[in-house]
Amino acid sequence: MRREWRESPAFYAAFAPRPKPLRVAILGIVVIMVIGGLSQLLPIHRWMRSGMAANPGNFIARQPINYPVCAPWAEKSADFARSDLQVTDGTSQQPITAGDQTTLGIVLPAKARIIKVYCATGSRECSYLGCLPPLSLLATDAVYSRSRLFSLAVANKVPQSSPVNLRVWVIWQ
Repeated sequence: MRREWRESPAFYAAFAPRPKPLRVAILGIVVIMVIGGLSQLLPIHRWMRSGMAANPGNFIARQPINYPVCAPWAEKSADFARSDLQVTDGTSQQPITAGDQTTLGIVLPAKARIIKVYCATGSRECSYLGCLPPLSLLATDAVYSRSRLFSLAVANKVPQSSPVNLRVWVIWQ
């Protein structure tokens, strides 16, 4: 009596092997439903919450900087006197001691286009021709701030020197 249901046509119809395309289609539907259900459990990424369409990734420099950073002072007074240019200055918060490093950042208006950057250590000129004490300078342009943030990383490479303040003038239009 117990074997009768196994021998019925309904049993064989329920457990009979299906054609391969049908099995693949059913498996695909099941996988899609599982992935869709699990994706609802994941938290929303910070870049999605802030309205970005795609993951911005890590910081990438936009392009090679097309303006002189720590330019020589030969044209400094002429640039400061021009009425069509704006000047924003910044000073390191603490003196840069021997072997120390710091980053100096300046936020510019949205439509600003940097023309030139002048630098000084104390009251002396600091340019790509030389600084006293020797400093290592790295300027970056930000992709996600649309060049509104000028960032200058400075390292004092001399093992023994007196602390110096770095001053920066950003000339922009």
